[in-house]
Amino acid sequence: MRRIRSLTAGYRSLIGVKKTGMRGVFCPQPWEYFTIDSSGNVYACKCGSLWSNKRIGNLLTQEPLEIWNSKSAQAIRKSILDSSYRFCKASCPKLQYKQFSSSQNHNTASPQDVIANKLPVVNEGPRFLNLGYDMSCNLYCRSCRKEKVFLEGEGLAQAAAVQNKILDEEFLKGVAVMQAGLCGEPLASSLNTKLFRDVDLSRFSRLRVRLVTNGLFFTPSMWQSFQKNHACLKSIYVSVDAATAKTYTLLRRGGDFNTVMENLSFISRLRRNNCLEDFSIGFVVQKENYREMRDFILLGERLSCDTINFTHLQDYGTYARQEYNDAAVHRTLHPENRRLREYLTDPLFGGPAVKITQALLRGEQ
Repeated sequence: MRRIRSLTAGYRSLIGVKKTGMRGVFCPQPWEYFTIDSSGNVYACKCGSLWSNKRIGNLLTQEPLEIWNSKSAQAIRKSILDSSYRFCKASCPKLQYKQFSSSQNHNTASPQDVIANKLPVVNEGPRFLNLGYDMSCNLYCRSCRKEKVFLEGEGLAQAAAVQNKILDEEFLKGVAVMQAGLCGEPLASSLNTKLFRDVDLSRFSRLRVRLVTNGLFFTPSMWQSFQKNHACLKSIYVSVDAATAKTYTLLRRGGDFNTVMENLSFISRLRRNNCLEDFSIGFVVQKENYREMRDFILLGERLSCDTINFTHLQDYGTYARQEYNDAAVHRTLHPENRRLREYLTDPLFGGPAVKITQALLRGEQ
């Protein structure tokens, strides 16, 4: 438990700042997201405590529907409606780059009158459910953690209690997307694999499951074991971070490049056979791998990926300050940042499947 809490503390180390220029813009996330962390805390935000400094409840002591319209949840929604955004952290990219819809033209699954009448209570449950209560992972990538984490004992029992809570029928009936892999590897989690193997989630006709995975355990036999939920398990996102075995071994510590390539080919076949609705791959850009970005796009095209995602490196409490500064090539003060800028002018990066975070395109101080 100590290791897990230290990782969570890394997320919480980012502080909020005074928000300006937010009048007339609208973030729908507090009306849509229910994100659970490794301590059972719940956040009404896509990335939990990484982007928000206020939780809305805890599943170890409360029921999910009780949390959803708690006083804390209502306070966060009011902070969006009054344009203060006082519970949002500076680390939120939508906040940094003002990537919001207008309050008159918002994109939210919640009832229209909730926002039109400025009501902080939501009659429907959340649309997005992010399962981050199990941080187990077979890798220990430098950008994420310092050692492998596998839940056991008290930590496993606590996470199991949280998982049982979210299986509430009334709560799940409105969920459109359940995402596993927010803070760990879902296929290395005994709880997540049991969930997708044994619990019939397909009875919720609206529900779609999205796995964020490193791909190393996504074998034909694993897929077959989830047969009960093939009807709703429709989106796979694989984090790879490299296009060569040498770089993969350096950055994806504990992984095997040949294994992940074989499993990516299998997932690609599932997508081509329409067993999946979305297949995407991801690449966290850093000094050691940015020269492989073009090759990664070509890999994604060969695999017929729906999206090929490039994100900037963030510090989750695993780096010494100088170590992070040396790896974070997207920062404008980095000695290789200009080379990255030139690299990104290649027309290949303008392809329809390629998605690049604003921090990479614009740079950060």
